[in-house]
Amino acid sequence: MIDKRGAPPHTRFIASPHAPINLHLIATSLDLEPIPETTMSKINPLSTLSLVLIALGGACLLAFNLIGSTIDAQGVLHEPFGLIPIGWLLIACGVVLGLASLTRAALRLLKPRSDRQPR
Repeated sequence: MIDKRGAPPHTRFIASPHAPINLHLIATSLDLEPIPETTMSKINPLSTLSLVLIALGGACLLAFNLIGSTIDAQGVLHEPFGLIPIGWLLIACGVVLGLASLTRAALRLLKPRSDRQPR
């Protein structure tokens, strides 16, 4: 049965571009299989955080090089020196978190299936 708008009755029309979208409803209206919830839960937040920290550290080091250093008339060096240790600290934290994430994923894969507990 088709309603006045020319769509099946189970199709929901979104009145606002900022309204939430029900992906299950879209998948059923398009006769697609719904996406299982476990697909989104496989993204490891540790690996995402490690990539963000490494990117921020690289941005600090890049900013240090772009800003540059100057010497004023009195012979005092002016440079954003604080960006160097902050950048390397962020990169080091990102690498440590990345290694922890990889180790966790490797241990999870090496565990036999029967020993795994559901999330």
